[in-house]
Amino acid sequence: MNEGKTILPYQLFFLLIQTQIGVSVVSLPHDVFNTAKGDGWISVLLTGVVVQCIIFMYIFLIQRFPNSSWKQICETLFGKIIGKFIVFLYIVYFLCLTSITLAKYALLLSAWMMPRTPSWVLLLLMLIIVFYIFTEKLETIAQFYVLTSVILLVYVGVNIYAWKEANLTFIFPIGKSGVPHILEGIIEVFPSFSGIELLLIFHIYIRAEKKKILKIATISNICLTFFYTFITFTSLVFLSPEELKLVPEPVLYLVKSFSFKIIERPDLIFTSIWIVLVATTLTTFLYATKYLSLHLYKRGKPRFVTIFLLVVCYIAAISLRNTYTLQTVLDYFIYAVIVFMVVIPLISFLITFIFSKKEVEP
Repeated sequence: MNEGKTILPYQLFFLLIQTQIGVSVVSLPHDVFNTAKGDGWISVLLTGVVVQCIIFMYIFLIQRFPNSSWKQICETLFGKIIGKFIVFLYIVYFLCLTSITLAKYALLLSAWMMPRTPSWVLLLLMLIIVFYIFTEKLETIAQFYVLTSVILLVYVGVNIYAWKEANLTFIFPIGKSGVPHILEGIIEVFPSFSGIELLLIFHIYIRAEKKKILKIATISNICLTFFYTFITFTSLVFLSPEELKLVPEPVLYLVKSFSFKIIERPDLIFTSIWIVLVATTLTTFLYATKYLSLHLYKRGKPRFVTIFLLVVCYIAAISLRNTYTLQTVLDYFIYAVIVFMVVIPLISFLITFIFSKKEVEP
């Protein structure tokens, strides 16, 4: 899977955005409201600030190891045995992330659009689409993301339209939930930013200087933060606190409340568009899993690895089709996101900084 530096800066921007905006975008306002109440939008903004600090940390590592893969970086910092084990853990992490995203997609689609369609059919159809996309080169995938990013304007447009019925009193007084709850809300928002860690994995594919990568990643994070904040804020002022407690997917509920003369069920159109975002997220996670797997097991055949990963994700997603089981897994998986997104890169950063580690010139 050595494709050289094929990803252009603007493609990196859409690759990050399309990966991070996935299945959780429709439930984010509800998730953060349960902790931070009407100040949930502040938690989202603060999460963006935290993620920006993480990006600075990633870029520092990339500058020290500009031509090294994530596997080579881990082996340099931790030794070959521990380094390979860390890469293996990342493979498991991305597999779990893919399976959870897939399971949540099937549950939401069954609840809002196809209640009589078996979950195994929905999962199979999605994996067929993802298989068709992620077997292509990363450059082709990034180009596809550029084309499909126009659908994000639909999300913005729908939320702007909802402001005609906004009630700002729902969020006042600002800060009433308290600083501890606002900070706790950051943990709830964190999984929605998962995907930024792909910078460490795909940086050797990017055709740009490290300062340019930092600029693009920063712009991407700012856009994503304001996008999430706008969607969360809109839900908070559109739905009452009592409604937000009862509606797990406020964004879909918001769209369903609209009525147009020529469109009877706008929520069905919106859900169909949302499926594209889920597919792009799944594609990137599976591509990262495949990339790491082939680097860890160099004798592995790409086609066999691809089929194996799809089968594992399919079986795992089916096992999570129960709402209670999925929510239980999500409650614990939040901490796994923090470990792989923050803790391991932070330890790598500290070792690199304290011991002045850097890439060995050939």
